Amino acid sequence: MSYHADQDAHLGYGVFYQYKFLENFEFEAKYSESGDLKVFDDKNTLSGDFGSLSLGINFLKQRNQDLSLKFGFGLNLVTASSNHILIETNALAPYFQISANYKLTNQLSVTLGQTSQFHQDNLGTNHSLFMSVNWLFGQHPADISFKKVATKRSVKDVKNLPPLALNDLKINTTVKPRTLWSVQIGAYQQQKNADQKSSILQAAHALALTTKLHKGLFRILSQPFSDRKSAEEYLIYLKHHYDINGFINKF
Repeated sequence: MSYHADQDAHLGYGVFYQYKFLENFEFEAKYSESGDLKVFDDKNTLSGDFGSLSLGINFLKQRNQDLSLKFGFGLNLVTASSNHILIETNALAPYFQISANYKLTNQLSVTLGQTSQFHQDNLGTNHSLFMSVNWLFGQHPADISFKKVATKRSVKDVKNLPPLALNDLKINTTVKPRTLWSVQIGAYQQQKNADQKSSILQAAHALALTTKLHKGLFRILSQPFSDRKSAEEYLIYLKHHYDINGFINKF
């Protein structure tokens, strides 16, 4: 809606597009229809309406998470005029704009502001208030925050980190577990029998054995190996030195 001490006007409308290319700057393109205007002077009254295209740059100042202020300037080109005495087609004029934008959701916001156009025609300086409803189609990379994650820290480094830094550490829980190979020496339905046999073997031969429940049986296993060949070589060693039989199993 235009307003001026020497003007009378009806509501107009417009559409605009904004592209944020830096954190605090955006490009704006706007097409608007003025609505009916009347300009008064001492002798005459001029009336008419015009359409115009504006191109400019806005500076953004974020006040809080939802509210931001915008200060813009650019050029306005009159693309059509119903009264060339009031304002001529193809007339070019600078403009200044100030507005406040309030975010309702991540995509939806409303803007209230004022635009001042400085024409050389009989229209002269034209001030207008506007309100717009805005929809965000995308997000500029400058709006996305990245968090650096510390890597390759020693245990001492982690202990010395402040509490907030510890919370920033991310643990990857999707790593596929490695397949390990062991020599299985025996399997029992009751754990006490497996533990008893394991204790006898360890006391007699000083072996590193563990008992593991797997598929309903308590299995006596050697230390794990990263590949089958190493486990097979250890089985040969057990047979040759301790006369212990078994077979290879993977977990």
